[in-house]
Amino acid sequence: MGWAAGARPFLRLLDEVAAAFPAAPKTVVICDNDSIHHARTVACYLETHPRVEVLYGARYSPHDNLVERIWAALKAFIANTAVTWPGRLRQIHSFFPPVHRSSCRPPPPRGPAPGSRPVTSGTSGMPLSHRRGPHARPRPAGVGQDA
Repeated sequence: MGWAAGARPFLRLLDEVAAAFPAAPKTVVICDNDSIHHARTVACYLETHPRVEVLYGARYSPHDNLVERIWAALKAFIANTAVTWPGRLRQIHSFFPPVHRSSCRPPPPRGPAPGSRPVTSGTSGMPLSHRRGPHARPRPAGVGQDA
């Protein structure tokens, strides 16, 4: 597949982003330096769509783009080792630790600061900690209880 064919999905993305903000005088998209983002078809598109501007980050700049550190570590982890795609996929999956649903939850709320008063709703005078819905997470022991 040539650059023109590989750039088509990127051009569709640029169209979708520009269409999502029709009133914006300019739509700016920040990209990495992948060759598809520099393809001739992309340059032609940008010439004919003055509202769309593409900005490129510095080439391989982990200090500007923190995800580059992950890709560099992954590249070093799998470099020149697997000879099959299934082997490569196993390496990639073993590089990233498994993510469990429980690790994606926000931390439980902390108790009030010592000596602080509860925040009230302003309408009922009830502390906000008493206005909990039916799907609220259970509180840690001692949090939100009046002394």
